[in-house]
Amino acid sequence: MNEKLERKLIVPPQNVTMFEKFNLKTITPFFERSVSEETRRAYRRISKEFFTFLHFKHPAEINHADVQRWRDLLISLKKSDATVRLKLSVIRSMFDYLKIA
Repeated sequence: MNEKLERKLIVPPQNVTMFEKFNLKTITPFFERSVSEETRRAYRRISKEFFTFLHFKHPAEINHADVQRWRDLLISLKKSDATVRLKLSVIRSMFDYLKIA
């Protein structure tokens, strides 16, 4: 599948209120932007963790409260402040990427 078509898959269709579950393969170009394999692995892992928590909701259905619930879960699991900040930063970057894709 070409990159242009993959990017179109991210954009929610007009006049549709519910979306199919999200496939992380759709945002592969986001993961591949880094030259570091370790960073790419971390971005994939964090994104998978986030979307698993949200039962692979489509990004267009995710709201601020969903992100807060995930953050609160990380805190309740006693993740360090640095870990929570890193994970939220990756998710923020991913959504910034999705907005321009």
